[in-house]
Amino acid sequence: LRDTRVALLFSAGWCPDCIEFLPLLRAFYEQQNAPAPARDAPGSEIRSKVTIVHVSSDNSKGEAEKHFREDHGDWLMLDFDTSLRQDYKQKHGIWAGVESRVFATSIDAFQSRRGGIPSLAVLTQGGEMANYLDGEALGFECLLRWRPEDYKWDPPFESRAIKVE
Repeated sequence: LRDTRVALLFSAGWCPDCIEFLPLLRAFYEQQNAPAPARDAPGSEIRSKVTIVHVSSDNSKGEAEKHFREDHGDWLMLDFDTSLRQDYKQKHGIWAGVESRVFATSIDAFQSRRGGIPSLAVLTQGGEMANYLDGEALGFECLLRWRPEDYKWDPPFESRAIKVE
């Protein structure tokens, strides 16, 4: 992940907004990761590579992997069985409404919720959220608020991210 900008993508295959959002996110991702010679558009000199790590809100590992294979771009998916999946949802306050029974176990926990899915948490080098992109409320327009060149990230990333073939 050296010299990339890292974002956690929170989504699920059962979510109509997520399914609608993903093709637009793929186009953004492909544009940001295009080889330098293909970057002819004005402003292309500031484009930076991005890495997206999917954090699933699907109901099962099988559903998550199917959704990832069929609908996602060429990015990573956090292992469905790792506790990091729930930890990131709690830490960043992003989860599907149906997951509130798991995460909103107190008034404080519910008030800490930033939003639902789809959403992206752009991370700093230290793994904190630098920018929250609310795809649930803004759709593709949230990507206009992401300036990947602002969030260059170069730490070792958790090895629990996997590539689903």
